[in-house]
Amino acid sequence: MLKTRQGRTTLIGAAVLAVLLAAVWLITGGNRAPDQITAGDPTDESVIATSAAGTVPAAGDTTVAPSTTAAEQAEEPADIDRPPTTEAATGFSFPTDMEFPDPTEDSSASTTIPSTTTTTSTTTTVVAPEVDDTFARSVLVKEGWAAFGSDQSKTTLVQIGDDAGAALDAAIATLGEPTDDTGFIEDDECSAIRTRRVRFGGLELVLAEQVEEIVTFEQWFIDGDLPAGVPLEIEDGLAPGMSVQDLLAIDVLMVIFEDDDGSGSFKMPGDTSNSPVWGRTTGTDSTDTVTSIWSGTACRRL
Repeated sequence: MLKTRQGRTTLIGAAVLAVLLAAVWLITGGNRAPDQITAGDPTDESVIATSAAGTVPAAGDTTVAPSTTAAEQAEEPADIDRPPTTEAATGFSFPTDMEFPDPTEDSSASTTIPSTTTTTSTTTTVVAPEVDDTFARSVLVKEGWAAFGSDQSKTTLVQIGDDAGAALDAAIATLGEPTDDTGFIEDDECSAIRTRRVRFGGLELVLAEQVEEIVTFEQWFIDGDLPAGVPLEIEDGLAPGMSVQDLLAIDVLMVIFEDDDGSGSFKMPGDTSNSPVWGRTTGTDSTDTVTSIWSGTACRRL
């Protein structure tokens, strides 16, 4: 009877000892942080019971694991650096290095909005004005020479005695094809071996072969308007159709000579070259008019 009591006392003592060991483990070992667990730690893989199930470990067991979840049972490398945390009463941890904005601060002070510059390009198409070809072309004749403007940037000046081909080309470039052309002929009114009269409306150019096979520009003669309304300017404002009164007003030294047939003729004062400007009028009265003007002596005009 005494032995039976002693045996029961021994069993109860062992049970109490096991409970005490479990309590000590829970207090000292069960609260270790996950980073204290190392590979091969028996507490990582040997889960005996959970406090929720209320299971008491059997006598002789030396290791009891705390209640864990499946995620907590996953093996985790020991060298992971974790930020320090502050544990709340509920068990949720906040990182200690988090910074929260102060709601009392002006948010515009820390917010930068980049400026945007918009550039708008405008394409302007410039349309060149139409040029009246009539005014781009012009003819100017004076004592001993003629100038032909074929456009606004090119004017060709030919003097009496210059190559006939150059003079004819310049005239065609300005006035177009001749309205009349005699070709080279023996002309009784002219002094050259052969003479060619090329007419452009009221303008006549005289090309003369003074020496055999040498043809030169020798006279210009005007008795009317140029073709296509091309402007014509003559020395000192002379023009066919102007009155004798206006002619005399050009120069005080102007003299009108009366010819045998009652018509008149004049020579521009001051012209001292071999090719002065001459002209004819219908008479010598103030109301008579100028009929023709020329420079050069190749062909007789009086």
